[in-house]
Amino acid sequence: MTEIIQLMADNETLIGQLYRLYAQRFPAEKAFFLSIASEEDNHHDWIINIARQAAEQNSPLKLKTFTTLAIKAYQNYMLQEMQPEKIKNLNLHQALSISLYIEKSLLEKHFLDVFKNGDPKLENITNSLVAATTEHAKRVQDKLSGITQRD
Repeated sequence: MTEIIQLMADNETLIGQLYRLYAQRFPAEKAFFLSIASEEDNHHDWIINIARQAAEQNSPLKLKTFTTLAIKAYQNYMLQEMQPEKIKNLNLHQALSISLYIEKSLLEKHFLDVFKNGDPKLENITNSLVAATTEHAKRVQDKLSGITQRD
């Protein structure tokens, strides 16, 4: 497996870890954050599966779309957001705003396009990953809108 694929899978793990920290920080929203954290674990597995299937089918992925440096910069951002002092000082609105930024950036920066290569089987998994990420963004946006309206 290439370094880029592993980094992309690791991104999903980091996102899940951040959501688990938010679940601890905001007990009233624990179920919400743990739910999407669990789904991020699934996304990690999907990425590994896409890479495995692409290799088995000799169906190359668009790995030149991103550099390892770009992916590592994204990971560094998430690691900064996971710092204990930062988590401790967050309010729910901020945590949801960060979550929304993370989910939307995956979509807007086309991080997931790495996995689109025209192979119907891989496209199906990739489209599911994009749809799940879009759904996360929507759920976070809905939650954020709900607390903004209450404030």
